[in-house]
Amino acid sequence: MTLCRCSCGAEIIQNKRGRPNKIFVNNIHQQRYFRATHPDYYTAYKVKYYKEHKAEISEKRKAQQKQYRLKNRTRLLEDAKIYRDKNKDSIHKTQHEWYQKNKTFKNEQSKLWQLAHPEETRIIRRRYLQKHPERFAARTAARRALISSINTSNVDYDTMLHLYDRICYICYMPIPLGRYELAFDHVIPLKHGGAHNIHNIRPTHFICNSQKRDSMPKAILDTSKL
Repeated sequence: MTLCRCSCGAEIIQNKRGRPNKIFVNNIHQQRYFRATHPDYYTAYKVKYYKEHKAEISEKRKAQQKQYRLKNRTRLLEDAKIYRDKNKDSIHKTQHEWYQKNKTFKNEQSKLWQLAHPEETRIIRRRYLQKHPERFAARTAARRALISSINTSNVDYDTMLHLYDRICYICYMPIPLGRYELAFDHVIPLKHGGAHNIHNIRPTHFICNSQKRDSMPKAILDTSKL
């Protein structure tokens, strides 16, 4: 071991090139002084140590953060609420920009979550309709206007269920009984020129119908590319 040239009292182990491999300092005050007088050596030592113990440091930090959040959960929630109230506009702008950049990814994640949590999805949609009845009424009125502007015919939904054995034409799984389980979908959406008749309507799950929205079926899209 060799002592540092300055008066900090640190002992340095040097390698063949004369550069320090490890730093041994007697007390906290000397450590601070060494860091202030040898920034390059100290930075190189930190980088090397982090590379050698990356997984251990990461796990330790995660455990400390988790313990801190559990211990200070109430205060953190209050601080987060105060921050959201003060910065509503900036938060909304940031979220909107992120959504526009990652729209496809977000929609795919939402679909996977809805498939994995059907009951929670129904509850959320029910609350949304109760909270925003005017939006639901406007959407229903627009849909009725769209149906009235195209060729329509009377559709016997009971006959249709019997005809297709209550099987969803999107996922090919049986549709259980329940108010929020069954829906009827236009195979070719009205938006794309589909007709409102028995040849263009099929029984589906409520969730499958919501996820399809007004998109064209994959089979029709594949044949249109040929």
